[in-house]
Amino acid sequence: MTSEKGKSQAKETSNEAKDENKCQLCSKLFKKPKLTPCYHTFCLECLENYVQKFSRVGHFKCPTCKGDITIPKGGIKTFQTNFYVDQIHNKTTPNKPQVPCDICGPYKPAETFCLDCDENLCAACTASHMKMKITSDHLLAELAPYDNTAFLTRKSRAPLYCTYHSGEEITIVCKQCKHPLCKLCDTDNHRNHVVKGFFDEADKAKLKLKTIVENSYIKTNLKSRKDYIEKIKSELVNLPKRMKKDIRKVEMHVKKLHSMLEAEKKNIEKQIRDEYFMKTSQMQNELVECQKKYDHNRGLLTGAKELLDSGDDQDFIHRGSSLYDSLALLNMEAPADEKQALGGVRFEPTNVTSEMVFALIGRIKDPLVETVEQEGENEAGPQYHVRVARARVGVVHIFSREVGTVMTIAVSGIAPMGNGRAWIASSGYPYIRLVDVNGTMLEVVNIGCNVDDLTKTNLGGCLVTCSGKKCIKYVNHQLEVSDFISHTFQHPHGIFSRIGQEGEEIVVSFSDFTSKGTPGYGNGYIDVFNAKGDLIKNTISRHQQPIRIDTDRPSGDYCVADLSAGTITVHEEDGKVRSLYGKQTFDTFTPYGICFDNQCGIIVVDQEQNRIIRLSRNGAFLQTLIEGNNTRGITSVAFDEDNYLWIAKKCALNPQSLGSSTISA
Repeated sequence: MTSEKGKSQAKETSNEAKDENKCQLCSKLFKKPKLTPCYHTFCLECLENYVQKFSRVGHFKCPTCKGDITIPKGGIKTFQTNFYVDQIHNKTTPNKPQVPCDICGPYKPAETFCLDCDENLCAACTASHMKMKITSDHLLAELAPYDNTAFLTRKSRAPLYCTYHSGEEITIVCKQCKHPLCKLCDTDNHRNHVVKGFFDEADKAKLKLKTIVENSYIKTNLKSRKDYIEKIKSELVNLPKRMKKDIRKVEMHVKKLHSMLEAEKKNIEKQIRDEYFMKTSQMQNELVECQKKYDHNRGLLTGAKELLDSGDDQDFIHRGSSLYDSLALLNMEAPADEKQALGGVRFEPTNVTSEMVFALIGRIKDPLVETVEQEGENEAGPQYHVRVARARVGVVHIFSREVGTVMTIAVSGIAPMGNGRAWIASSGYPYIRLVDVNGTMLEVVNIGCNVDDLTKTNLGGCLVTCSGKKCIKYVNHQLEVSDFISHTFQHPHGIFSRIGQEGEEIVVSFSDFTSKGTPGYGNGYIDVFNAKGDLIKNTISRHQQPIRIDTDRPSGDYCVADLSAGTITVHEEDGKVRSLYGKQTFDTFTPYGICFDNQCGIIVVDQEQNRIIRLSRNGAFLQTLIEGNNTRGITSVAFDEDNYLWIAKKCALNPQSLGSSTISA
């Protein structure tokens, strides 16, 4: 078993090496491999084509990690060449032929590689290269086809020359400025700075990097992530099967209920027939007896009237006394009991409620998730009562570390930016602030007008709605503010960015009143813009006061928190309503902050009930995440890529770890 496991791991390592030697854009062996600032490698031509298609305002997203990359002044070709992929390629393909000259073609083997031109040169081209004035100072490395390690060592130890002092070799590094220098630089601008030997510092950096690369925790972490990726892939394969199985279980269960209901129906029908047959017989007998008594008594009364009208004294003597006695007895009889005679069997159907149906059919749940109520102390000291989710990796604990405690204003919007950072908007103020999970305020930007909500763009910038001024602003990486939409027809509120069929789409909610206004029915709506700010989809859905919106990026669904209507609506990408949750369930439901989590759940701030709840995108209540004093004053929520739920109060921000294992669909 151990041997087989070792073979499997070796095969996996070999496959990874082969994958690393292929461009992720063309899936072929690298040609002129270029290394991006995020350390991903692509063919030069592939990357240039990708950037030409997907770049925006001097930036593009890395095809692998989607990180934001600034295009250098010289273009993509000025990115560092990745020499190391050649070494990997030669290790995996030892019979690789000689490298051809990039100028003469495949029939002339290359003997040198120009580090400045990024070209392989044959002997003749090398001689010409060294004679031409424009290329005479270029760095040439001799090619050694079967000694890749030595080749790479020569490249890494090749002399580097100063860009400011021609012909001067770089020999030192300024520790204060962190710049490589020549001896003339040292005397010019870095006279009193601490300097170290260039290659000594390179060796130290190499050793430091080697130490962390060989760190067992990092390797364990990567293996854990890869195992988790494989589990997700396996789960994705199994989900359709389990879905069909569950649907079949529902069908069988409902058929069983139908069978039981049909049997009970027949039983009740028989009871009704028996009861009605018995009652019919009883009432027929009652009818005969009642008719006889009626005819007898009516005859007595008729005879008495006739005697009174035409009888003589002799008749009164003979019949009057007996008629009187009979009528006196009739006068003492109780009247007919209609209730007893006419009261009958009635079928009273049960008032069927949705709860009764749910109880009969069952509910959807994850058997690995248990909602528990827990008491304890937070870091600040006081007792708290919260609902937390227990799942595959223990219990989530609420902590009270506050971000930006100097603020005394309401946080109206949160835009997680990755790496534990988020932009936050403060309603009624013209500023947005960049903060991290450690409580550090990193940046403050003056937008120029009061802000409402904000979102991260596909390229890592930030879009901000300014409801009062009816405009939307854009903040780039240099923290420069510009107009995304200089004037909107109505007041913009919620905003999010998503990837549509034509690229990035900006979805915005509008109303014809500010956040303090009194709404009229149906005057809120959702519009969609492209990355340039052009309207591309008009009024994809209508609402009363759509104060906040968010999207589930994998599915394209979006949700709307309608403050006036007291509802959460979930829409498909084209605006079609998928589900509705709101005041038909809770009369005092007041949704404000809203966001999707990483498993298609919707996290909602219910300000009226002082709690944070979680819904399914089909409009079903799933669980209460937090409730009680911890939620008093909460205004906004946002879920980031590290599975942190950012919770904003009126004067603070709490990022709370809700890992992928703590929330279940």
